[in-house]
Amino acid sequence: MKRTDYRLTRDPLFIGSWLLYFGLAVAQQWLSVPPWIAAYGRDVLLVPCVLPLLITALTRMKIRVPSPPTIIEILLSVLIWSIMFELLGPEFFPHAVADVFDILAYCAGGIIAGFYWHLH
Repeated sequence: MKRTDYRLTRDPLFIGSWLLYFGLAVAQQWLSVPPWIAAYGRDVLLVPCVLPLLITALTRMKIRVPSPPTIIEILLSVLIWSIMFELLGPEFFPHAVADVFDILAYCAGGIIAGFYWHLH
């Protein structure tokens, strides 16, 4: 379903994901939250936090119509981010570590966001 007035940056999933992302960062700093919960939690939130910004930019450049991200866009973003952060990142940044569980977290976030955007 294509809606011409659709705005991803006003979507409750986008706003809630950013609030949760910052909540996890604060909780890791000030509370005794295990680091792996905050780290993988933020990885799950990558797609619902960042993909709407990319889609909004493409929409403003008149490259696509205002609508929820397609399954292909979600899959491509997970693939590209997995390659960038888990394959290339450790090659160029000594402190970066490749982690297959990060990729699984990106996939989980993409699945959850995709279901929300297409069933909502």
